[in-house]
Amino acid sequence: MFITSPTFAEKVPAPLCEPGSAYWRAFVLSTEAPWFLLTHWVGQGEDKHVQTVAVAWESTLLDVVAVVGPESVQSVHWIGRCFEASREWVMMAVSELWLPSKADAQTTGPLLLRIRGEQELRDAFGTHLLTVDEGRQLLLHIGESTSGQVIRMSSHRPRS
Repeated sequence: MFITSPTFAEKVPAPLCEPGSAYWRAFVLSTEAPWFLLTHWVGQGEDKHVQTVAVAWESTLLDVVAVVGPESVQSVHWIGRCFEASREWVMMAVSELWLPSKADAQTTGPLLLRIRGEQELRDAFGTHLLTVDEGRQLLLHIGESTSGQVIRMSSHRPRS
């Protein structure tokens, strides 16, 4: 989750702010867990533009993809600690989102991902999955220069 502070609140004129929205110049991570940036298309025709969403949890990422529509997803980036000794924060482009099998969901969580250019899947914490499980299902493929291609979205519905 992200934590906001009144220190970082930004006053935005009412005509520019959607009702009930607040604007923040900065936020704090509540944990050192990885998080995601999802970029998607909003609007139509001449009003079509890109919007980027910061997402704290993999289960929420599934919700966001379902709400915005997988066909509008332009990119997903994983942001987490580097896997080497330095443990610096890194951002990596995601090329695929997968649903785990029921068997491996207990240990991997609700979402698996493939980092662009890699062969192995990772869990949301960045751990490589060395086993192959036939029950895993490709959810979304994001091409290098295209929006997301819907593979399977029917089984996931956002929480109310």
